[in-house]
Amino acid sequence: MVDLPALERDLDALRADVDRDLGPADLSHLRRMEAVGWLATLLGLATCSVWVNPLTIFALSLGTFMRWAMIGHHTIHGGYDTVPGVPERFRSKVFARGRRRVVDWLDWMAPDAWKHEHNVAHHYRLGELADPDQPEENLEWLRRSSLPMWARRIAVIALSLVWKPAYYAPNTMNSLWNHKERHSGAPLSLTEMFTAKSGRARLKAVILRCWLPYPLWRFGLLPLPFLAISTTAWGVALLNLLLAELLTNAHAFWVIVPNHAGDDLLRFDTPATTRAERLYRQIVGSTNYTCGTDQIDVFHGWLGYQIEHHVWPDLTMRQYRLVQPRLAALCARHGVPYIQESMWARAKKAMDVLTGATTMPRGGVPLAVSPTGVG
Repeated sequence: MVDLPALERDLDALRADVDRDLGPADLSHLRRMEAVGWLATLLGLATCSVWVNPLTIFALSLGTFMRWAMIGHHTIHGGYDTVPGVPERFRSKVFARGRRRVVDWLDWMAPDAWKHEHNVAHHYRLGELADPDQPEENLEWLRRSSLPMWARRIAVIALSLVWKPAYYAPNTMNSLWNHKERHSGAPLSLTEMFTAKSGRARLKAVILRCWLPYPLWRFGLLPLPFLAISTTAWGVALLNLLLAELLTNAHAFWVIVPNHAGDDLLRFDTPATTRAERLYRQIVGSTNYTCGTDQIDVFHGWLGYQIEHHVWPDLTMRQYRLVQPRLAALCARHGVPYIQESMWARAKKAMDVLTGATTMPRGGVPLAVSPTGVG
């Protein structure tokens, strides 16, 4: 049994202690990670018209992945809002807003839509039916299909190659629209957005804000200068960019989706009734990867600290590394499961859930005392 009020108090005390170390080192680390991402992109661009090759594809893919998973993700969460001396462009109310989207983070998803869908709907409804990013629920159609298991696995792999434009772009926009219209109309499912007459305005917004800006830049304007060399150079550059896009989609999918999928992670049938219960759910509904070095953390997009991130969404990347062993120890003291495995082990468990080979368990509230602290 877990004493949730005591867990909440200890989590708050740990957060306060970690925040005392917030300072120039966090900003320096952010700048270093941003530079690594841009260097990867520049390396890819410098070599992308020479030949179709793995180095170019990986470099282009990594740069895109880092700008989303690391820079955009943690900045939009407000992780750097209170860092002393942080430039305005790293503040959540400035980053990727308006025209800055082109400079800071131009991707398939509209930043404001992704912020609502991810920061609010996903984080505060983790593992519930209302969680828009619940992997088991989103692929229930595949889990229940009559396809043989090998075909289901191929379907998941194929989806991973295109999931940002196919899933994240429309889903984030639809989630934002449902939020804005929650008092004036019935929410639409993602399927209804594509099929219902009332969803046409939403679909138009997805086209104009998601499906046009990024590909026009990435596959239209970006390779255009290579025509000055030759049409062959342009064609090779375009092919490298397209292959890098498929790779960065798959990379992101297999890093992000396994964070909350596995037969050892809990789902929940009802919303959390207290903050203490919600904090507990963030731990038992998430999993960490092997972490602790720049090399492996960059490969994971700093998402190997998923438990810490769900407990405290607005920490800096550096803080996650510092607090991780302390949170693991705190969970052990309270008897709270703290799951950490390699990304590859978690990817296998996620694949099993997505294809219906396994099912995630539903969890209750393991109270030693009531959520209010009254026995």
